[in-house]
Amino acid sequence: MKLLNFWPVREKPHNIRARAVKWLILFGIWMIILTLLSRAASNMTIPQVETASAVRNALEYTISVSGEVKENQIYAVTTVPGIRVKQIAVSEGETVKSTDPLFALDMDDLQEQIRMKKRELKKADLSIQDMEERRALEEQEVLTAQNRAQEDYNRTAQSADASKQQAYEALQQAQNRLSEFEQSSFGKDTNDAVMQNLKQQCKDRKAAVGQAEKKLKEAKKGGEEKEIEAAAKELKNAEKELKEAQEAYSQYQTDREAEKNQVSSQERQALEDACRQAEIAYQEVASNCEKSLEDAKRLIDDSMKPQVSDSSLQIAKIDRTSLKSELEKLKELYKGGGIILAAVDGVVTEIHIEAGNDTIDGKNIAIADTSTGSRFQAQITKEQKKYVSKGDPVLLEQDGTADVVKGMTVDSVKADKENQELWNVTVMIPDNSLEIGSTVEMKIQKKTKEYSCVLPIESLRSEEDQLFVLVPENRDTVLGNELVASKVYVEVLEKSDRLAAISDSTSLSGRSVIISSEKPIKEGDRICLKEEAPE
Repeated sequence: MKLLNFWPVREKPHNIRARAVKWLILFGIWMIILTLLSRAASNMTIPQVETASAVRNALEYTISVSGEVKENQIYAVTTVPGIRVKQIAVSEGETVKSTDPLFALDMDDLQEQIRMKKRELKKADLSIQDMEERRALEEQEVLTAQNRAQEDYNRTAQSADASKQQAYEALQQAQNRLSEFEQSSFGKDTNDAVMQNLKQQCKDRKAAVGQAEKKLKEAKKGGEEKEIEAAAKELKNAEKELKEAQEAYSQYQTDREAEKNQVSSQERQALEDACRQAEIAYQEVASNCEKSLEDAKRLIDDSMKPQVSDSSLQIAKIDRTSLKSELEKLKELYKGGGIILAAVDGVVTEIHIEAGNDTIDGKNIAIADTSTGSRFQAQITKEQKKYVSKGDPVLLEQDGTADVVKGMTVDSVKADKENQELWNVTVMIPDNSLEIGSTVEMKIQKKTKEYSCVLPIESLRSEEDQLFVLVPENRDTVLGNELVASKVYVEVLEKSDRLAAISDSTSLSGRSVIISSEKPIKEGDRICLKEEAPE
C-alpha cells in the first residue's frame, strides 16, 4: 500500500510573480468591464428629449367653432283659433312648396263654429239696437230738460220785470206826493232859481233811470251776460245819481222850510219816509229779481253740461265688426274645404298643433322662407373676438358631410346681450347651400406679422410667474463631457394655440429648445437627444 504525501510542495519564486501579474491583469480587465457596464446602465436611465429650433416666422390663428344654420325669415301660418284639427300633412324639417297642404280642419266643427258666430252676430245686432234706442231716449230727455230750464228762465224774467215795475211805480207815487206837498207849500216861489234847477235835475235823472231800466230789460231778453251786467251797472249809477239829486233837492227844501217855517214838519217827514221806504223796497225787489234770474240761468247751464262719456255703443259696434270679420273667415275656410295651404316655399321648422286638438291663436306652423336665403350663427369667446372681424373670409363645413362651402365672409360680430363673455358671429348664406337647422363648423384663419424668434408652445415652462425654456447644453463632468438641460428665461410677445413669439432680447435665435421628454426634467439634469422635431 502506497502512503499519501501530506506535506506541501514548495513552489519556486519565479512562479509566484507570474501568478501575481496574471491576477492583476485579470482584476484590471474586470474593473474596465464593470465601469463600462455601470456607464451603460447610467445611460439607459437618462431621459430622452425632443427638441425644435427657434425660427423666424409669423403666428397663425385658427378659429374653429360650431354653429347652426338658421332661416332669415319665418313665415307664420295662422288661422281662426279654436277649430278642431283633423289631419296634419307635414312634419318638422320637411320641405314644402307654395300651395302645398299643411293641415286640414274638421268640417263638422267648422260648420258648428259658423252657426255659433251667426248667433253671436244676431245678439250683437239686437244689443246695438237697444243701445241706440236708449241713447236716443236719453238725448230727448236732456233736450226736454234744456227747454224747460229755458222756459223757467223766461217766466222768471217776466215776473222779475213786473215786480220791479210795480216797485218803481210805488216809488214814483211817493215821490210825486212829496213833490205836490212841496209845491203846495212854497212851489209858487217862481223867483227861486235854485229850486227850479234842483227840480229839473230830479226830472232828468228820473228819466235816466227809466231809460236804464228799459235798456236792462232789453238786454235780459236776448243780450249776452256782459251786456246785461253793463245795463245793470248803468241803472245802478242812474239810480244813485237820482238819489243824490233827490237828496240835494230834499235838503234844499228842508232849508226853505226852516227859513219860512210854514210847512208842517210831521207831514213832510212822513212823506219823506214814504219815499225812502219805497226806494228801499224798489232796491230789494231789484236784488231779488236779479238773484232769481241768476238761479234760473244756472239751471240752464246745468242742463247744457256735457254728459258722462259712454263708449259702450261704439265698443259694441267694434265687437260686431270683429264678429262679422271672423264669420267671413270661417266661411272662407269652409269654402276651401278646411285645407290650410303653404304660402311660401320653405322648410317646416315648428308645428304647434296636433290632430284632434284645436287651432291656436297665433303661429300654428312656422315655415322658414327659403326665398330669402339663410344665415349661419355661432358664438365665440372674448379672446377669439380679437381675431374675428366683419368681412373675414370663412370656411363652412356641414357636420357629417365632406361638403365645404367657400367664398363666404363674416357679416356681423355683435356682443351677446345675455353673456358679456360671448360674441355672436353671423355669416349670410344667400344661395341656401346649407340645410336649415344643420350643425356647421366655421373656420377662420389669421396670420400675424413676422417675428424673429418663434418657438413651439410646448417649449414654454413657468416658475413663479416667470416663463422659461430648457435648452440642451454640453458640460464637462467627472464622467466626461455630458449633455444637460439649461434654463433660459424668455419674454413672450404673442402666442397662438401652437406657437409663441419670443422677444428679440433673448439669446435663442438659431438654437434648439426642448419641447418634450420621456419623464420630467429640470435644469442640470442629464439628457439624451432624440431626432429634432421638424419645424
